[in-house]
Amino acid sequence: MSQLKNQKPKSIVPSVNKAIDIILLLSQSPDLSMKEIAETLELPSSTCFNILTTLEYRGFIKKNDKSLGYSLGLSIMRLGLQVYENIDIRKIALPIMKELTSIHNETCYLATLAPSKLEGFIIERVESSKTLVVLLPVGDKVPLYATATGKSLLSGFSEEDLTFYLNNVELSAFSTKTIITEEQLREELEQIRRKGYATTHNELGDGASAISCPIKDYEGNIIAAISLSGPTQRMVTQFPAMIQDVQEAANKISRSLQ
Repeated sequence: MSQLKNQKPKSIVPSVNKAIDIILLLSQSPDLSMKEIAETLELPSSTCFNILTTLEYRGFIKKNDKSLGYSLGLSIMRLGLQVYENIDIRKIALPIMKELTSIHNETCYLATLAPSKLEGFIIERVESSKTLVVLLPVGDKVPLYATATGKSLLSGFSEEDLTFYLNNVELSAFSTKTIITEEQLREELEQIRRKGYATTHNELGDGASAISCPIKDYEGNIIAAISLSGPTQRMVTQFPAMIQDVQEAANKISRSLQ
């Protein structure tokens, strides 16, 4: 499981290495029993039990009382959030986001994919001074199919990833504007890829509209999305002026990551 098995340093601590193997295994295959974990990682039962007990005590894993299977715990999530707080893209994007908000005085969001690849995850926000809609907090998860940043992220999915997403997410309606069919979503994603930006109009039923553009890494992969969001009646008249500025902001962040 662990990459350390290929080139093991002399100073490695075996028990720590095995604990990391267990965490990595459960990140890929949750709800495994102790027997399944021990067999998969070729660990003695007593060793596996001791490590699982320690990890559970520290909150890194949790045990399902019904299935007796183990999954990752809240401590892992908290560490993940701390990583998000320190990732370079936030530091690079924040001044650009502030500039975008100062120009248009609408709320700017930065989002990336949640680890499951089934939701978006807001990692930064610069608030408008005149926002009249509900603000999404940093750390909030958002549906990919019903948000502008989400659609920007989805536009970078391979056919395999998109099929996986559609097989595992129910396209539920938040409003009459929400896309709820695979055909509609695929068609809109094609338009987004062609135009280079995504838009939404009250698709979450919150009275907000948004425009978003994808952010790419050095290999050209879409790894995040930036957006401007505000009340629909105000945003619609500003869209033409916003499109180029949001695109330039996304491109500027992308260049800084390369």
